[in-house]
Amino acid sequence: MGLVKPFPVIETKTKRIPQTNERPLYYKVARIQSRNPVDSGEGSLIQGQLFPQSNFGFTGTAQPLYMFSFGVRNGTPTPLVKPSLLKVGDSREDSYRFEVYKDPEGFHLLYLVLSPYSRGGVFVYHAIDCKEYFEVDMEFTERGYTLVWSSVTGDTQGVYEGGRRLLTENKAEELYLKKNTIGFRQVTLDPATGFYHRGDGLLYTKRGDIVTLFGDLLHGNGGAYKIVGRVPKEFAPLYETVIQAMYSKADSTYGSMTMIVDQAGQIIQMENRVNGDPNATNTKISGTWQCAY
Repeated sequence: MGLVKPFPVIETKTKRIPQTNERPLYYKVARIQSRNPVDSGEGSLIQGQLFPQSNFGFTGTAQPLYMFSFGVRNGTPTPLVKPSLLKVGDSREDSYRFEVYKDPEGFHLLYLVLSPYSRGGVFVYHAIDCKEYFEVDMEFTERGYTLVWSSVTGDTQGVYEGGRRLLTENKAEELYLKKNTIGFRQVTLDPATGFYHRGDGLLYTKRGDIVTLFGDLLHGNGGAYKIVGRVPKEFAPLYETVIQAMYSKADSTYGSMTMIVDQAGQIIQMENRVNGDPNATNTKISGTWQCAY
């Protein structure tokens, strides 16, 4: 009976990061790839924490800490680098950053870009099948290295609380703060109902998946179930939505009126107007809804 090969012992190591002067330093950490080209058997990994001092002039305001896990896997058409990287604290443009480069032979290497005016730091880690360097290397670009990933712009894995992914700044902007990309557009009015745009008219806009309708109309016919106008199908609500309107009366007061926006994008007047001077009617309409597209 043969001997069972024991699992490798994973040791945690600590390295001191050097100090810098007015220039940032490129610090070669490790080669994070053992097989070239990268294939399904690739398993190199470096994980740990970084406790740096990023520019001693900002010790009280911009001193991030890092937790990381770096590796590389085979992908199409290029190898995949999507590390786990958690930064706690604010940073500046010249704060520490992680970068991954590929050498002319095709191996991927992890670098730290050290902040200027740094008094160093502590790098706590363990590595599996990595070639470790931990040395200053300012001439790697002259050897034909190419940047393939940067912590400033590169994609990273998610951050979770239990099984729930935390909302990141980019995701929040995509969901809730997405910029208005269509501007403001006028609603197409139904000529049979006799409404006309007043001033800028009845407008709609879209931010994310939320459509906002607002503005003023002139005249228009009384009576329930009249189609005022419509928005394009791609801005129509997911569900039929009630919106509110108010119209001027001959005695200079305003009356309220309910309208709906249906799933086809039609804005429909649901009530009869009570007005002693229909030719002078001003109608103000506003509402929001979640669009289906």
